[in-house]
Amino acid sequence: MGLRPIFHHKEEPTDSHFFITVLAYQLIQLIPRRLKEGGSDFTGSWRTLLEIISTQCQVTASFRRADGKALHIRKATLAEPG
Repeated sequence: MGLRPIFHHKEEPTDSHFFITVLAYQLIQLIPRRLKEGGSDFTGSWRTLLEIISTQCQVTASFRRADGKALHIRKATLAEPG
């Protein structure tokens, strides 16, 4: 939430921005709670959680098939046990 102020001049963008902000806040509250309910021993902050999950990557390999079409294979790296 440490972003610069955003000014809207019409109601619709304001409503959309407010909705996204509230949704993001709800996710920030929900994810650590669900981790604890699921038996995780996570006790850190949201920033700590972001640092942990930032190590997981998604890799896309693209190949050209014999018929000229492209084939894309996407895999996510395995998460650390912690």
